[in-house]
Amino acid sequence: MFIYRNANTGDEVEREERSPRLDHLNNWTLIGRPEERDADASQRPARNASEKAWRAHALANGRTEDELAGLKRDDLVALFPEE
Repeated sequence: MFIYRNANTGDEVEREERSPRLDHLNNWTLIGRPEERDADASQRPARNASEKAWRAHALANGRTEDELAGLKRDDLVALFPEE
């Protein structure tokens, strides 16, 4: 299932297939499949991981969609410096 989150309300919906309508609306974000969301996104991804992986990591570690809006992968990486 594809999972979408509404940036305005925080609502999440699941669809069997990708929704062209939700993909087109600015306030809906595709956040993944259930098995992707269940993965341990709290662990820091590899530096060269996808923007999607870094966005999931940021959300799992307390950041909000509003904070992440407009950020690219390198911006997301910079939010979590290596220790």
